[in-house]
Amino acid sequence: MTSTRHTMMWEAAVDALERAERLHRQFFRLAGQHARVPIWEPPIEVFEHDGRLAIVVALPGVPPDQVSLDLEGGTLAVAALRAGIGTVLLPARNAADLEGIPADARSQLRFVLLETVDDALRELIETRAVKRA
Repeated sequence: MTSTRHTMMWEAAVDALERAERLHRQFFRLAGQHARVPIWEPPIEVFEHDGRLAIVVALPGVPPDQVSLDLEGGTLAVAALRAGIGTVLLPARNAADLEGIPADARSQLRFVLLETVDDALRELIETRAVKRA
């Protein structure tokens, strides 16, 4: 009986891990392998209602007026800025990738290009010190 209980617990644990991995892939994957910059792809639901196609995109923390839609060929691109994010830290070697970010989004963010991890720590410490002052 102990062996059966152990097997059932093991199977339940494996099932939970597989489900967690599926959810992780679904919610935190790169949108398209050809993209130059990482893009988070939010969970979506698509359904038909009264002869119309409805698309619901989960964007927690994003005010509706900060969402833009763009139909590119057969692809609907949804872009948004999350509330409260004003500074983006990224490796200096990725500076060219900034061109892939829409100009209106770039203008609302401060980008800090980093050469080393020490640069990142320095930026974070200085930013927190300014907020406390």
